[in-house]
Amino acid sequence: MQIHLVNLTGLKKRDSIADRLAFADAMLPLITDSAKNPLTGRRWWAESEEPWQTLAVCFEIVAAIESGDPASYVGHFPVHQDGSCNGLQHYAALGRDAAGARSVNLCPLDKPQDVYSCIGEIVSTSHTFLALVGYALKKLVVGLSGFFLPSLKILTVFFLFPKVASLFKDRPYTKCPLSNPDSQ
Repeated sequence: MQIHLVNLTGLKKRDSIADRLAFADAMLPLITDSAKNPLTGRRWWAESEEPWQTLAVCFEIVAAIESGDPASYVGHFPVHQDGSCNGLQHYAALGRDAAGARSVNLCPLDKPQDVYSCIGEIVSTSHTFLALVGYALKKLVVGLSGFFLPSLKILTVFFLFPKVASLFKDRPYTKCPLSNPDSQ
C-alpha cells in the first residue's frame, strides 16, 4: 500500500522501490495526519496528483498500523497495477527481446523504465531510425528540436512487427492438436 500511495502522489514514480518505501516511511506523520484530520490537518493528501485516492490509502495505512500487526492486516483496498505499454510487453516477450523487455519493465530493475525515453535515447544517438523512416521524418524530428515521442503505431510498424514476423516466417503453420481429436 505504501508504494501505491507514493505512486498516487506522483512525486517518486521513477524512483526505486526502496526509495519509494523510504519516502513513505518519512511521510508517515503526514499520512497519519491526513487520516486523522483530513479536513483540518495539514492536508498533505490534497497536493497529490490523485488527492482522493491518496486520502483513501492514508486511511487504509493508518488502519493497518493501528491493527497492531500491519503485516497480517487484511485490507480490502484496491491497489492499482498497470503494465508499461502492454502491447509492447507482449511483443518483447514473444520476440525474446531483452532490451525491449527492460524498456517496458518486464525485467526486474532497480528503477522503473519509460519505453518512450528509451526510444528517444536511441533516436537521439542513432541515425538508423531516421534511415528507416525516411528523409521527411528526419526533417520533422530535427524540426522538433530533440523533442520526439514516437507513437505506438510507429513503434510497432518500424521496430517490433518486423522482428516478430521474422521469428515466424520460416515456420510452417500447424493446427493445434486439440482442435482435431483424430490428429492425436
